[in-house]
Amino acid sequence: MTPAEREAHRLFVDADGNLRSAADGSLFDTAGGTTHWSGGGRAIFVMDSSGNLYATLDQRVGHTHHSSLLAGDSVVGAGEIEVTNGQLVAITDQSGHYRPEPHMNDRVLQSLRDQGFTPGADFKQYGWSGQER
Repeated sequence: MTPAEREAHRLFVDADGNLRSAADGSLFDTAGGTTHWSGGGRAIFVMDSSGNLYATLDQRVGHTHHSSLLAGDSVVGAGEIEVTNGQLVAITDQSGHYRPEPHMNDRVLQSLRDQGFTPGADFKQYGWSGQER
């Protein structure tokens, strides 16, 4: 993706701790998303070294992958997210390209907390194998 295309996929944490699309300010929601690992209801994501979170609802083999979002550059973390009406419900380490270690998405969560995100009581974190951490 070019920087302009990437910007259309950037998310930010609003003052209420919700994830919003930088493109139009709407609350992000993964209900219509599809991923290679989990199927429906999630999006793939990456976070760059500046704490910018990028996600796409449409992962397609041979077309859109984790590496597409940052043009193959290194990441702080990568995987899948499940978001309901702006609320981050779950995060996984499932990225075939980046194969993140568990500590990487711990850093993603810390960065999101620093930006105002507070995990809800039902928040789940999953490892590479899909088991809850």
